[in-house]
Amino acid sequence: MITFKEDLTVSDFKGEDLQIAMVKFLRDYLNQILNQSQKNLVAGTNQITGQLLRSGRVEIDEEKLEGEVIFSAPYAAFVEFGTDKHAAPLGKSLEHRITKSGDIQITEVPNPTTNPLDYWSWRIGERAGIQTKYGVHTELGFAVWIKILVKGTDPHPFLRPAIDKLKARKNQIARKYGITFE
Repeated sequence: MITFKEDLTVSDFKGEDLQIAMVKFLRDYLNQILNQSQKNLVAGTNQITGQLLRSGRVEIDEEKLEGEVIFSAPYAAFVEFGTDKHAAPLGKSLEHRITKSGDIQITEVPNPTTNPLDYWSWRIGERAGIQTKYGVHTELGFAVWIKILVKGTDPHPFLRPAIDKLKARKNQIARKYGITFE
């Protein structure tokens, strides 16, 4: 899980109206960060199941004027920051057939939970299979599995760029609610 937390303070509170304006600003600001993060995810990653995209949400403590943008998928930080080398889930051997030319073709949609790399490969149209000591898998999915095993995964930042983009527009958003920051 990864989160971005924004604390806001105003030195000269003038009653309930300012509190309401600050909550509205905070909600708008964090929702814009969430929306931009989700756009970044769609543009910069190949979502297999959409779980990471759907796991994004905003939580606000109106009393403390604190809010968070949260992506609660268990692998959110791995997408944002990348990983060291590790053994990704490979899954069971896939249903396949052997063509007349001797090529292996995957014949059944791989399970996205147990065979995520094969599922990703299948989804983008790569159905060629390879026989390995771990069973039959898609050629592309197995190649990616080897890459992760040897080098890890590359970072695909989606939240940090959204924060940076919206921080530059923070005052503009705040002015909609009659608030200015110095």
